[in-house]
Amino acid sequence: MAFLSKNANSAETMLTRILSTFKFTDRSQLDFESVSFSARKIDYGKVDSWETFVSSVGYSFQHPKAFYNADKLGEQLSNGECAIVFGNDVGGILKAKVVTYNGGSRRQLYGIEDGYYYRFEEVLIQDKNSLIIEAGPLGDSGSGSGVVVSIGNYALIISWNNRGKDSQEFSNLLKSIKVNNSLDFSKCVK
Repeated sequence: MAFLSKNANSAETMLTRILSTFKFTDRSQLDFESVSFSARKIDYGKVDSWETFVSSVGYSFQHPKAFYNADKLGEQLSNGECAIVFGNDVGGILKAKVVTYNGGSRRQLYGIEDGYYYRFEEVLIQDKNSLIIEAGPLGDSGSGSGVVVSIGNYALIISWNNRGKDSQEFSNLLKSIKVNNSLDFSKCVK
């Protein structure tokens, strides 16, 4: 018994020493989604066979020529977001919107819904912290991939239905995104 109590005291002393080296932080003050130390950097690259959409708000991206702006009205301000929707004749939808963003969860800003599984990837687009989100399973209504790019007090959200986050088309879309250092929300058509 004496042997066990001696080892127990030694283990307790060691544990006390280890714990004294810890520094505890208030977790509520941390923004885990903004950590980008392992983020993949996506460099800009033009896709020759794609068309370029230039927003009056301060961003641009490229898309396949088969996608067109269905309403031909351009960006519309509605429900606190400045959005434009592109479609094609076979049900493909590509949507871009700018929303106000004052920090917090980019996952919730994108719109997380029950019934889907999600994959997330932290990336840098033009050195701006961005979050890629894939909702699956692909093929289900509402599935697809998108990206949230935070720019000052706004966020650019681009989503593309039925595209995997690792697909070549979605990768081309990501590399074609250009954003100004600030977005001018007031230029959206009301």
